Order: sequence, then C-alpha cells, then structure tokens
Amino acid sequence: MTKKIYATKNEADNAYTSYIKEHITNVQKVWALVKPKLIEHNDYNKIHIDMADDLIKEHDKSKFIVNEFSHYREKFFPCKTDNTNGKDTYCIENDAFDAAWNRHQKKNPHHWEYWVMGEGKVLTVSFYYLLEMLCDWTAMSVKFNNVPSSWFKDNKAKMKLSDISVEKIEELLPFYDEVYEKMCK
Repeated sequence: MTKKIYATKNEADNAYTSYIKEHITNVQKVWALVKPKLIEHNDYNKIHIDMADDLIKEHDKSKFIVNEFSHYREKFFPCKTDNTNGKDTYCIENDAFDAAWNRHQKKNPHHWEYWVMGEGKVLTVSFYYLLEMLCDWTAMSVKFNNVPSSWFKDNKAKMKLSDISVEKIEELLPFYDEVYEKMCK
C-alpha cells in the first residue's frame, strides 16, 4: 500500500485530525453498543461501567498534544515539506515517532504496554481500562476490517498481559465481536 504524500502541512494536519476524530467517534460508538450488553449480562460492576463511560469520553485526547500529534502525523500523513533531501522526516528524527508512541502508551492505560513494568513484570489491567482497550481494538477492527477476536488471536503472543487480563479479554471479546458485526453491516 502506497502512503499518500500531502501537498502541504496544513492538508496533512487536517487529514490526520480527521483520522483521530473518526477513531474517537468509532470508539464511542463501540461503547454505546457494547455497554447495554455488559449491563444486561449483569456480571459487571456498575461502578466499572460508569468509570469506563468517563474514560471513553476522553479517549485518545493526548493524540492532539503537539509531541504526539506532530510525530504521528509525520509518520502516517506525511507532506512534501516533511521531506529533506528526499528523506522522510521520521527517518531523520530517528526515534521521534517511537518516543511519541511510547509516551502515548504510558499516558493512556487503555494500552497493554502501560501495564508492563520496567523489569518485565506484568500488572493486571484494571477492568474499566480493559473495557476501553477493547473498544479501541474494536474501533480499529472496524476501520481495518478485522474481527476483534481474530485480531487478538493473531497478536496475543506479542502482548505482555497477565493471565487474569487474558481471561477477561477472552470472556469479553464475544460482546465486542457482536458489536463489530453490527457496525460493519
């Protein structure tokens, strides 16, 4: 797949902003559809559901902060002015995107990487962040046409998750797969 190069920084910024807004909207749509299913299931604490409500409202807002926005945008939505001597700014700045991605993961507990301590110790993901994580995965699954449970199966070995987190994810994935199917109709 060829990456589109935008004519101006403003066009690239606008395209990336639209992408972020679409993603946030999709995360919120997933939550709106899955939340009633979880409540109906009755095994889930209402406090966790309410906490997830608050998290979903603020999902990925850090992507608008300049030290995340600019490096994400340069990597995924480059423009002609990002090039210096034919080289992508991302390559020139070396680890700029990696640093932005690391910062995003460590500021946003809906990423499994947040729960990995320096020595490789893995903490159990708090349930409400797990709900947000699954909304995030499902929104991306809708965008890239991949059932959430299939995506998890394909990527599980790359993740460092506690046994309890894996057990909860596998328990919840059928709800999210159902929402995925509904959103893709």
